[in-house]
Amino acid sequence: MKTFKITKEHLDENNEYIGNVDLSDFEGNLESDEYLGRIFFKSNLLIKGYLLFRAGSGIEAGEGIEAGEGIKCNLTLSSGLRIFAGLCIFRLPEKEETIIRCGKLINGEICFGTLEETGIEETKEKRIIIEIDGERKEAILLT
Repeated sequence: MKTFKITKEHLDENNEYIGNVDLSDFEGNLESDEYLGRIFFKSNLLIKGYLLFRAGSGIEAGEGIEAGEGIKCNLTLSSGLRIFAGLCIFRLPEKEETIIRCGKLINGEICFGTLEETGIEETKEKRIIIEIDGERKEAILLT
């Protein structure tokens, strides 16, 4: 399965996706670079594989986001409201597709799926300001 990675070059000055790959029905996996901030999509996202948004990057889409193969992140997982993993309208999901695996859930309600917290090492946060292509962004360093 192919993987498409969103980078700063795929975003406009408002952090809206302007890339030429159609993600409204993408037969593959979707990833992002680190520290892109919240990425906005005008349309819905339908990703047939997995979603992987690295530290400092988030996602907001028109009317929804769908992905296969469950939800996985190595550190903390946070959602403004609800989290669903394994929803499928044309068949019953496989057990692995319903797993929400993360180091620690810090915000959000699991509405569908099974949470597996793997734990994370105790870290210290240090907030810094970085400049990328002339634009200042806040970043969090974990040590």
